[in-house]
Amino acid sequence: SFSFHQSNSSLWKQSLQDPDMDLVICSEPKDFSSGYSSKVLFSSSYSCLYLPGADNAGTPIGLEEYFEASHVRVSYDGRRGFIDDMFEAAGYSRRVIASFTHFSGALTTLISSGAIATIPTFAAESYSAMTRLSICPAPIPVPSFRCFMVWDIAKNSKPQHEWLRLFIGQLTQKLA
Repeated sequence: SFSFHQSNSSLWKQSLQDPDMDLVICSEPKDFSSGYSSKVLFSSSYSCLYLPGADNAGTPIGLEEYFEASHVRVSYDGRRGFIDDMFEAAGYSRRVIASFTHFSGALTTLISSGAIATIPTFAAESYSAMTRLSICPAPIPVPSFRCFMVWDIAKNSKPQHEWLRLFIGQLTQKLA
């Protein structure tokens, strides 16, 4: 059976200290050392996920419209994220009405409030396909990132772990 736990690029080592944790999937792991192996699974940019109105169905959100709108924030701890820092450095701020620790938590709020979420494109595309939400590029360029699979090198040659890494690699291949 599988068990999924939330981690991030700063806490991945702490997550792998749990003996029941086989590997971590995170963006650009910080403080990487020789005791670990990794594989790049895919890269992603960021997109806006929103409920289109009659006036903007299928059209990108403009800069003014974007910053006038309500937003939902998705970050590891539900607090201010790098998107907020990036926009502030460019002289903008967004009005956040709700914060979530995972993309899926934001869906109901996006559908019911008309707010915008700026999330990784791979997640936005997936949620858009399952809901009536639309996606478009963020009105300000947001840097792309790479998503890694990381594990302890002691597990490199364990057959069950090799199978798991291959399985995850195959699942994420379409995102690459």
